[in-house]
Amino acid sequence: MPHLLQWISLHFPACEERARSVLSQGSESPELHGDYWEAVTQFVLQGRVDQARNLLRLHSEFTADPFTSLDELLRKMPLCSAATSAADFEFRWRSWQREVTSRLQEGDFAAFPELTTVAELLAGQEAALSAAAERCETWYEWLVARLLYTLPTVKTYDLGIHGQQAVDKFG
Repeated sequence: MPHLLQWISLHFPACEERARSVLSQGSESPELHGDYWEAVTQFVLQGRVDQARNLLRLHSEFTADPFTSLDELLRKMPLCSAATSAADFEFRWRSWQREVTSRLQEGDFAAFPELTTVAELLAGQEAALSAAAERCETWYEWLVARLLYTLPTVKTYDLGIHGQQAVDKFG
């Protein structure tokens, strides 16, 4: 997964362009820019949570509980590394996703539909991931996002199966 995420970030820079557009306006309320939420969401889809967090911090209501809750979840998102076993990572990932789902069910983000969408992506909810396909340029950009939030320990030999599902979705 780390290699796929790196590859996606190099080949799909639209979220960076959107973030630059938001930042270049120099407004006190960057969330009013048309590309703000799109950039946040695309960063999340690419697993670039630090960039998503940086944009969220610019929101005029960032100190509100829903924002700080989502920021905490993004900060705590487990990352796969060579020093961690697959089983340990999988355990930490599933625990983290249960926490995301719990906060969604408790209505932590209900006041902000955009935050709800991001949290649903983090939770790996199929409906949110399916809707996110519209934000992706190609099937393989969507494939990596879907795998990241539903099967982050995907094996190389299984990519063909998942790739075919993504191609079928995109037609």
